[in-house]
Amino acid sequence: QGYPTLRGWHIRPDNAKDVILVYFGGNAEHIDSVIFLSSNLPEYEFLSLHYRGYGLSEGEPSELALLDDASRLLKKLHTDYPNKKIVLFGRSLGSGIAIKMAAKHPDIVNSVVLTTPYDSIENVAARHYKWVPVRSLLRHKFNSLQDAGNVKQPVTIIVGALDTYIPQEHAMHLRNALTKSDVQWCVVDPADHRNIHDWNQTWVCVKDHLTKHT
Repeated sequence: QGYPTLRGWHIRPDNAKDVILVYFGGNAEHIDSVIFLSSNLPEYEFLSLHYRGYGLSEGEPSELALLDDASRLLKKLHTDYPNKKIVLFGRSLGSGIAIKMAAKHPDIVNSVVLTTPYDSIENVAARHYKWVPVRSLLRHKFNSLQDAGNVKQPVTIIVGALDTYIPQEHAMHLRNALTKSDVQWCVVDPADHRNIHDWNQTWVCVKDHLTKHT
């Protein structure tokens, strides 16, 4: 069908729970980091692919392409593992993909975990580049607010208290837009945007989400 080949990791521990965590990483994040992520949740299955044009994945990245790839991945997982619960785990850029997939596939997605999420890339860019007409120039807006109102699954939002790249107010806008969801809000006091996954407090929040919602 002309789709590029995407490559990544599918980590399946022995005696894993009937849950698959699908990880959508940050911008240019090396998806090999999913090995570290899975070490914090050794009883869970993890799957993550390099975005188009990154790592060993083929193709050219764009917002529409990344969303199409994510949708096809979720449909295939649901077909191949119909009895497993699918939890989306989105970090930074990937949080927007996770939100859009939860809204689009309520029959597939069980729940959502977001770390350092945004309301829209457009709003974050406008914060950092106030002297540039960002809103008219930005091609890929990744506007999570457009889809948040259609998300009905439970969502956990984890933010870093020291995050200056995507300050908490952007995640709070998203939280307020998730009007149909059971939303858990976690602030990791020592964390910034870059090291949010390095702190035990983050994983306490993730484990709490999985315990409650799977």
